[in-house]
Amino acid sequence: MKRNLWFWLYFIAAILLSIYFATRIVMARMGYGPTAMIRHISISAETTNRNLLSSIENNIGIQSGTHTYTKKLEHINTQLKQKIPNIEKSAVRRLPNGNLAIKVNFYKAVAEITNGVYYYPLSDKGECIETPSETRSAGSIIFRGECITECKEKCDKKTPEKCDTIVIHDNDKSQISEKCQPNTAVLRGRVPNEIGEITKAANNLIGTLDYLEWIDGRRWNLVTLGGITIMLPENDPIAAIGNIVVLDKKHNILSKDIKVIDMRDDARILVK
Repeated sequence: MKRNLWFWLYFIAAILLSIYFATRIVMARMGYGPTAMIRHISISAETTNRNLLSSIENNIGIQSGTHTYTKKLEHINTQLKQKIPNIEKSAVRRLPNGNLAIKVNFYKAVAEITNGVYYYPLSDKGECIETPSETRSAGSIIFRGECITECKEKCDKKTPEKCDTIVIHDNDKSQISEKCQPNTAVLRGRVPNEIGEITKAANNLIGTLDYLEWIDGRRWNLVTLGGITIMLPENDPIAAIGNIVVLDKKHNILSKDIKVIDMRDDARILVK
């Protein structure tokens, strides 16, 4: 089939453009030309703390003019998590025209956990975050337990699967072994996966509630500032807290001279 003039012109143009873009890509990879350099770094995070944003910028180890392909994105992510506390996840992307975009999500504290000395902020996933304080934050929900800040490897030749574990003494003096996870809250021998729902419900008792305690690895106790222990049921503790809120509004039950409100039996409430 005979080719006309326009075909050959387009063919030559395509070849020239392919060579041009291939050359630009190779030059960028080798560090030559403006497209190989980072011109601008944009950082986005769900925080208004300028000191925290400055800390992110200072710890990524990159400045404008850095050769973009000399830095691995995975290394930047790892470096951020190692040097800046309270990061849940981060992402780094190379954008056109020499732009580098960094997005950081921080854990959000919904409660605190105390061992009787220090108060650690807790995320809704049971992660100990930020640094501890010796004072309780105003209006915060408090859990009783320990915050494991580091794991110590303890191995037994007969039971190697128990390496890197922690042992917690429960209320009945029994020992419960858990897989050690750094910066994880331990409530009476249990590492909680989710405390968001119980925390939301307990917020209805702010001003009255002293702390929450995990009992026997299966249910919650609430202890009020007046010294009343509320024994919640194993099933649906959220509804039980709602019932307590209603009873207190109608009868001021949490202001009375009582020691225990036993709600473990769904069919009745025992007051002692």
